[in-house]
Amino acid sequence: MLGKNRGQVDVFDHMILEKLIPKDYLLVKIDPIVVFLFVYDKAKDKYGTMDRGSNDPIIMLKILLPEYLYKLSDVEVVNRIKTDIAFHWFLKLSIDDPVPDDTTISHFRIKRRGMEHYDKFFNEIAKQ
Repeated sequence: MLGKNRGQVDVFDHMILEKLIPKDYLLVKIDPIVVFLFVYDKAKDKYGTMDRGSNDPIIMLKILLPEYLYKLSDVEVVNRIKTDIAFHWFLKLSIDDPVPDDTTISHFRIKRRGMEHYDKFFNEIAKQ
């Protein structure tokens, strides 16, 4: 089943994040420009109705973006999400939300999307 994150950070977390993350940070600049809703339409064919649940494909794709931009491995990007508040904010995760592990990221890239779709996602982001 296609999982969707509620995409909301509570007011207290939001106030803290606003004070900690510089306005000129690359991910802060990207966030208002790129609308990631196209991901649901492109991903729905890879998710069955009887699945045991899944991570939100928007979060999974958004993880791949800083991974690419900052030349990080799956393990490194997971560690950055856990320690870099700007990465956490970019994914629209609350402080208490779990972070997908590196195996889940790899599975999304290879099994859920397939490498042939990888470029299509990034081309859509580049167009925006």
